[in-house]
Amino acid sequence: EKVNAAGNIRVTFDEQESLDKYFKYNELFHIYRIIQENLNNTLKYAKATEVQLKVELEKDRVVLFFSDNGTGISEELINTPSSFLSIKRRIKVLQGELFVYNNQPRGVTFKYHIPLANETGS
Repeated sequence: EKVNAAGNIRVTFDEQESLDKYFKYNELFHIYRIIQENLNNTLKYAKATEVQLKVELEKDRVVLFFSDNGTGISEELINTPSSFLSIKRRIKVLQGELFVYNNQPRGVTFKYHIPLANETGS
């Protein structure tokens, strides 16, 4: 809402239902920080005008999509082990998986698989 209010970029959010009942506080915090880092990177580097955040529930996991229509990311950056280190660490804590789809020059999509039955939260 704050990003939309600033007027520089339009964010759409599509959530099937709230994640609160599926994750503990610590897990939700990691998910929030992943999204926050994606958004900060988009605002800093992507020159995007639109961001789409989508949350889908599957039987044993949440699938989270973060997409923008910006400049995309170089393949070199995607394949550098130190890229997205904070996000990678948080996904590891959540026992999830990260996929990056470069749509250069029309943006990037991050896809996260986060299992529902994990023992990471408190």
